[in-house]
Order: sequence, then structure tokens, then C-alpha cells
Amino acid sequence: MVLVAATLALFVTTTARTASPPQAAVTQEVTAVFTDWIAAFKRGDLDGMMSYLWKSDDFIVLTRTGEIVRGWTAFRTRMAGQPRGSTAEFKVLTVIPIAPASAMLMYTAAEPGEKDPLKITRGTMVWTRTNDGWRCLAFQFARPTQ
Repeated sequence: MVLVAATLALFVTTTARTASPPQAAVTQEVTAVFTDWIAAFKRGDLDGMMSYLWKSDDFIVLTRTGEIVRGWTAFRTRMAGQPRGSTAEFKVLTVIPIAPASAMLMYTAAEPGEKDPLKITRGTMVWTRTNDGWRCLAFQFARPTQ
């Protein structure tokens, strides 16, 4: 048991040490792309926002109402009918590199000064690096109900 724990600790330490630079780069890149995506969302730039999403029928979004939107075109159609622009403040909670070319990003969004946890949106996005840059493959966002 001690040998297993020591081996696991050595593996985790070695893996973390050898994986840090690529993981740090992925974290920085995905955070920067998320920031750009949010800027487009906040200014109501639908084309700009959609340019960061995977243009595929396999793109998927789970909305805070529980609706599943499948496909880039379906999501664009849904967003075209939504009010544009936002004053919400977005905060990256964490970026978890999954591989050199993919990561999961978790965030919160709330109106300025909002402290009520039931009015703070939480979201998760899966990003991958493509030939055209980083693209979001899927995301979900929700608010707690209690």
C-alpha cells in the first residue's frame, strides 16, 4: 500500500512537472479565446461570437432552461432571435487542459455587483484547437434553483 502511494505520488509529481509548460500554454490560449468570445457576446456581435464555435452539426449546447441545441446552424438561429449584448461580468474559474489541443473551461457570469448565488450563471465549455484556431465544441450554462 505504501509502495503504491509512493509510486502514485512520484507519477503525479513527474507528470505535473513534464506537462506544465504545454498545460500552461493551453490554459493561457483558451482563456484568451474565451475572453474574445465573451467580448463579442457582450457587444452583441453574433457573427463574432459564432466564429469561436465549432461549425458542425455535432456542436451542442445545453441551455439553462434544459433545452439541448444541436448543431452550429441551429444555435445561430436560436441566438439570432435573442436580445443582443450583455453587461454581465464573466469570470474564469478554471481551465483544465485535457490534451495539448483541448481543454475544459469553467466560468461564472453575473450582472455587476450581483451576490445572490441563485442569480449567478455557471458554465462549462469544451474547447479544441483546430486548423482555424481554438473552437468551442460544446457548452452548458445554468443557474442553481435553490
